[in-house]
Amino acid sequence: MIQSRWCSGILAILINLLQNSYADFEHMLNKPESIVFDVGYQTTLSCEMNIEADKFQWKFYPLERPYDSKAVVNLNSANFKMIAQDKFKTNKRKSELNIQVSI
Repeated sequence: MIQSRWCSGILAILINLLQNSYADFEHMLNKPESIVFDVGYQTTLSCEMNIEADKFQWKFYPLERPYDSKAVVNLNSANFKMIAQDKFKTNKRKSELNIQVSI
């Protein structure tokens, strides 16, 4: 199970992918958005690219203050944890990660 603060970390991943992909003319088809979930809520996060990806990687950026809605994650220097590949599904252009919010 993934804690609620992981949602913010996953969002940071999507933003990082979006920023890096513009440099190579690839881009995400769906834009990242900030979402708050209730405890026990289960959802799917997805990342879809305009071209076939070599591979997808999901990263979790733990926050020092997980309940601070204005917390900032510096993707250049923040520590992250890789999410195991068996935790998400991928096809040629899209990857989906199922999460459940817990305490």
